[in-house]
Amino acid sequence: MSSSRFATAFNVASAIVTLGVQMAVSFFLSGFLVATLGEEANGFTQLANNFVSYASLVTLAFNSMGQRFISTAFHRGELDKAGSYYSTLVVCDIALCAVFLPIAAFVVGNLGSIVEMGNASLPDVQLLFAFVFANFGANLFVSLLCSAMFVMNRVYIQNAVNLARNVLNACVLLFLYATLEPHVHYVSLVSLALTVISIPVCAAIKSRLLPEVRFSFRAFSGAAVRGLTSSGIWNTVNQCGNMLMTGLDLLLANWFAGAGPMGLLSVAKTMPNAIITLASTLNSNLEPELVIAYAKGGTAGIIDRLRFDIRLSNLIVSVPIAVFCALSVPFYELWMPSLDAVELSALSFLTIMAYIPWAGLQVLYNVFTATNHLKVNSVAFCTGSVLNVALVLALLSCTDLGVYAIAGTSSAITIVRSLIVTAPYVAGLLGIRKRELYREVGISLACFVMVVCISTIAASIVGTSGWVHLVATITLSCLLGWLLVLLATFGSDGRKRAMRLASSAFHCKRKRRLKE
Repeated sequence: MSSSRFATAFNVASAIVTLGVQMAVSFFLSGFLVATLGEEANGFTQLANNFVSYASLVTLAFNSMGQRFISTAFHRGELDKAGSYYSTLVVCDIALCAVFLPIAAFVVGNLGSIVEMGNASLPDVQLLFAFVFANFGANLFVSLLCSAMFVMNRVYIQNAVNLARNVLNACVLLFLYATLEPHVHYVSLVSLALTVISIPVCAAIKSRLLPEVRFSFRAFSGAAVRGLTSSGIWNTVNQCGNMLMTGLDLLLANWFAGAGPMGLLSVAKTMPNAIITLASTLNSNLEPELVIAYAKGGTAGIIDRLRFDIRLSNLIVSVPIAVFCALSVPFYELWMPSLDAVELSALSFLTIMAYIPWAGLQVLYNVFTATNHLKVNSVAFCTGSVLNVALVLALLSCTDLGVYAIAGTSSAITIVRSLIVTAPYVAGLLGIRKRELYREVGISLACFVMVVCISTIAASIVGTSGWVHLVATITLSCLLGWLLVLLATFGSDGRKRAMRLASSAFHCKRKRRLKE
């Protein structure tokens, strides 16, 4: 296996480990916040992060395609061009932070009139928002420094940094909540502190990995701004659609249903969002090799790689979705005994529903970045999102569905858009048949049904009456699910390739230790 494949395998493995730690922290932290401060506290934490996504609409126009342009220029030997893109991004991020500072101050100062506070403490929530906004600005520079890891296909280094941050985040939060009076703003304060600490760490790693690309004010280029913006603007359109699709859900729930239902929806979204993050993390860790392959060989160089990525994504993502859907009621009965487990399960299913037929094909979005063809998908996404807001507002006004309308409408529209726009457009870009991608939709659905059946049988045998039984059932269901999906969806060559990919991270790490 090539060094690039070793790196990709290590990227994926380290990303999954990092995400596992992050999910564990989120799992225990959400439970603690709900038990200690009420479900509203958890809702405001997610709402603050949603406000950051609104601000990211502007930064995406410059930053979203930065890694792609730097990587493409570097691997084509255009070092001056790569340096120009990098320097331009540094200057733009500094300018954007200066612009956002007074806006963030205004939102924090007037927060009580913007959102319904319920029983939450206004100063506590204001501090939460203030630290989240500051963390957003600091993360702009962390992401920029981490572009070196993307360019060199060494994303596992970034994953290792994130893993250390997650472990430290859990330890510091545990100390604060154990020794001080609990406040919700501790979550964003600790996150900000760790982000600031990681800036010099990432800067040192960038200098070692990519010394050829350095910052210089002289390298700032108006042409680079135009190039980044002309492509990145479509990611801004896409993010605008994402904001309308899911980023406004908690705010709409707060306005139309109140702080309590907003908190309930935020709890129901916790585990689905963790699985969606798994899918997104896998996607981002497979992206660098696809970009490099396109830079060197065009569309012909990525088709075979993409086919394997689809099956790999389905293998990794479809199983936890199915296991969670099958066991969500007993899970919520144990995790959130004070809340309605059936209601939480229904909201969770509606939230994750779009990924059931799209577990494998979600990697198709990497094609748009690699080929720099973002317009069609972004316009379709934004159009569907506008429709989503209109339908949600209509349902909230004319029916008693409440938060069910908010959670379910976006998933239904996402499924339709993916089937009638995304899949056919990617097929056209790559010159392959649409039915090849639709077949993968059928495979994802079949895998979901199969693993749900496995989980149901496992639950009847092992039981779900306590955490020990439930964890044992989840573990057995996942292991059997991954094994059967591997056997059912990969041919003999594909199974060998998947197993090599799974073992490559270990061997790569071992070789590095031997060299040391």
